[in-house]
Amino acid sequence: MLVPGASSEDAPLLTYRLRKKDGKTVMDMEHTFTPSALRGRGIAEKLCVAAFEYCSARSMRVIPSCSYIRDTFLARRKEFLSQVV
Repeated sequence: MLVPGASSEDAPLLTYRLRKKDGKTVMDMEHTFTPSALRGRGIAEKLCVAAFEYCSARSMRVIPSCSYIRDTFLARRKEFLSQVV
């Protein structure tokens, strides 16, 4: 979903791929992006929380390929570490 008047280049995003690991679906969170004009508002963290909650509700594990998720988000939000493959 985009803010009215914004293009996809202006939109915060979290990209992922669904993969199979040991016969189960896992979400490989590959990249997060927040445009510079929107940084510092916790938007990337909110995207990550939503993605982890989505996975939790579906009993899916997470591969944190994105450096922000792996190095920053999970260091701050340790409650999600149990979902990491």
